[in-house]
Amino acid sequence: MSRAATRKRRYHKPGTAPGTYDIAETREATPGSIDVIDYSADEFERQDGMKALQRPSKLPNRWIRIAGPPSLDVLEATRKRFGIDPLALEDIVNQGQRPKFNDYETGIFLTLSLPVRNGEAAFRQLSLYVSDGVLITFVEHDDGLFAPLEERLKRPAGRLRRRDVYFLMHAVIDLAVDLLFPLIDDTAQRLEELEAAIISRPNEALLVETHEFRSRLLVMRKIAWATREVVNELRRHLDEISTGELRPYLEDAYDHIVGAIDLVETQRDIATNLVEVYLSVMSNRMNDIIKLLTLITTLFIPSTFLVGLYGMNFDTDAGPLSMPELKWPYGYVGVIGVIILSMVAMVWYFRHRRWL
Repeated sequence: MSRAATRKRRYHKPGTAPGTYDIAETREATPGSIDVIDYSADEFERQDGMKALQRPSKLPNRWIRIAGPPSLDVLEATRKRFGIDPLALEDIVNQGQRPKFNDYETGIFLTLSLPVRNGEAAFRQLSLYVSDGVLITFVEHDDGLFAPLEERLKRPAGRLRRRDVYFLMHAVIDLAVDLLFPLIDDTAQRLEELEAAIISRPNEALLVETHEFRSRLLVMRKIAWATREVVNELRRHLDEISTGELRPYLEDAYDHIVGAIDLVETQRDIATNLVEVYLSVMSNRMNDIIKLLTLITTLFIPSTFLVGLYGMNFDTDAGPLSMPELKWPYGYVGVIGVIILSMVAMVWYFRHRRWL
């Protein structure tokens, strides 16, 4: 797993005033896409480009989608047109922010983390700025991310179309939460495969991958908990920003993120237990190896004794007790037979005692 999963964060220089971002970097940024959707219960209009951003809306609700690194022109246009606080612009430019909620005089600002399903649990930042009648979203790559929401907005009879931008904000938050579940499912499936592999054929590569999954789940846990706090803050500020009709939907989003947290916590425990399982399996295998080597050594103890005994080279003519069996014509065969019988007897005894 790449360390990209930990989401490298960009900072401004130490000592820089709050609300400051790298103007040179934003000036050189390649212009991304700007999509502007104006809608009401009866009408739906979609435009794109900087002119659409600056053009006043004739409808009560507007969704501005900005994809790609924000350029200086886009940042200045949104700041002047909608009064976005410089502190929010700083967080938009300096990607890698943790999910958080900020309430400014001109509107509320949220940052969320969207999982990128590339097998590494990498995340990208989604920034939302909401004020009366306007929702602005900033994301590094769109790649059809908001297509389901746009399709819902196109349906005249849809709930999203008939409500204000705060319901659209909830839909975006709900999308960010729902995107966690496929990643959690993929992780759970791989952990099951790792468990089976560790029990059947443990090796160091499996241990390394298990540690990587523990790190991945740690990142997912931090993001899920931070997202939970964002939803909580919205619930606390609900009376200030919208009608009570939004409350049950925020409660539903809260239930979803709590469910995601439970799943991530469970998988972290599983990943931790897998390390213990690996160590236990390796210890048992080592015990089996030591047991086998001990058995082989024990079986050769009688043969070692006999070979050593008859290797003392006593003079057989010295007397009747000076190893007279050395002159026996079947002495060699007899010794080999005794060695084999002793080994067979020991194997039988070990099996009888259930040591084998």
